[in-house]
Formats: sequence, structure tokens, C-alpha cells
Amino acid sequence: MQKITWPMQPTGGGFLIGIGAGIAVGAGTVAATGALQTFLSPMLAGAAAGAAFLIAARVWGSGRFGRPSRSHVLAMLVAIALEIGVFWALAAGGWFNAWDGRTYMSVALGIVSAHFLVMRLSHGPPMLWLGVAGLAWIALADGLRLPLAVLILGDGLLKLGVGAAMARPMFSGASAAGPPLTPAG
Repeated sequence: MQKITWPMQPTGGGFLIGIGAGIAVGAGTVAATGALQTFLSPMLAGAAAGAAFLIAARVWGSGRFGRPSRSHVLAMLVAIALEIGVFWALAAGGWFNAWDGRTYMSVALGIVSAHFLVMRLSHGPPMLWLGVAGLAWIALADGLRLPLAVLILGDGLLKLGVGAAMARPMFSGASAAGPPLTPAG
């Protein structure tokens, strides 16, 4: 029986659904209040929901999509470590304090999008597409000077959409057998 090429892809998609929903709700709170600080609670709630999905999916779908290889796990850990390292360096250097809310969000969303480029090695091509689309969205939204809430909403919707595509096997009855998940798959 052939295992899917990217066994972490379906559960990673579930995490993206949670975080994407939280970001989208956070965009609504920013639009309603005009305060960037209101974004944090919904975003964290979405991250918690995504993490709960990861845990439940691991228990429910244990072995269903095969086990990730060591290189998959290592690539994911490297991507997360690089992301945390960049955030830490910017915070330690006082950069976040010097920026307005728009610049802060554009940079933060850009760092997250860039880490998806590396996560392509652990979760497959959709992560590469998400990273590229996220960076393009930030450039477009900033270039057009779209409202901050629209920048945030677009990011959340990208994560929701790609997450749903990645998580599809969790809800479709697919098993470990089958081809890698690609746009044509």
C-alpha cells in the first residue's frame, strides 16, 4: 500500500483552518474597533483550535496517512525555528516598537509566509503556494494601501482556503493509499 507523499499535510491543513479562521475573525475586530490589539485574542483562539485539531487528528487518524519521515519532521522544526528566530531578533532589536501597526502586521505576516516556503519540505507543495500567495497578497495590499483589516482578512482567507484543500483527506474518507495531494490530485 502506497502512503501519501506528505503525511503531515492533512493535519497541517486542519491547523491552518483554525488559525485562518482566528485571523479572519481578528480582522473583523480590527475593522470594528480600529485597534490592532483586538486581533490577538481571536488569532490565539484560532491557533488553539488548530492545535486541538492536530491532537484529535493524530489520535483519530493515527497511521491513516502514514508516518512522516525524519526529514519531514526536521524540515518542519527548522521552518518553525527560523520563524521564531526572526521574530526574536526583531523584538530584541526593538524593531517592533519602532513600527506602526501596518508595518508591524505586514512584516509579521511576511515572516509567517516566508516560513511556509521552508515548510513545503515537510507538508508539500501547498505550503509553497501559500507562502508565495501570502507574500504576493502583502505586496498587493500594501501597494494599494488597503485598510489594515483587509490585509489581515486576506491573509486569514488564504490560510483557510489552502488549509481546507490540505485537510480534505481528513474529511473525505481517503486512506493512506493514493497519490500525493496536488492541485490535480
